[in-house]
Amino acid sequence: MKTELWGSFRTPLLIEKKLPGKKLNWWSIKAGLNLRYSGLMSDESNEYILVYPPPVSIFNSEISARNNGIPWITFLGGLSKSILLNNKNVLSLGVQVDLSPTYFLEGNYEITIPNKPVTSGTYKISGSSVGLSIQYIFTGTNK
Repeated sequence: MKTELWGSFRTPLLIEKKLPGKKLNWWSIKAGLNLRYSGLMSDESNEYILVYPPPVSIFNSEISARNNGIPWITFLGGLSKSILLNNKNVLSLGVQVDLSPTYFLEGNYEITIPNKPVTSGTYKISGSSVGLSIQYIFTGTNK
């Protein structure tokens, strides 16, 4: 069994604007940047999948996930709706986006199945994501 620690750093910088709504409800808009670095990882990895018997390699890949040791920036954005409840606590629903123009993980792969054509290609991950959030905030003001 192989265990590996994936080390990376993220430092977000966000600006939030709250827009008042009806009945003590409000909208929040967030925008900012995220400085990312993953140069702590090993330079490259090679992965193989073998099928027995006899030992036949059906999958082979070479992957690098360090971005050549160079930090990169992603763009952050979000929108949420907060509702002040009767008990003075807050319920908030939101969506966030993290867009990365940089592919920090890149690799080549080859799939070889006996008596079938060899398939090969390039694999890239930018780390862009979309997330949903639900928050319940205890304000402590209802005591």
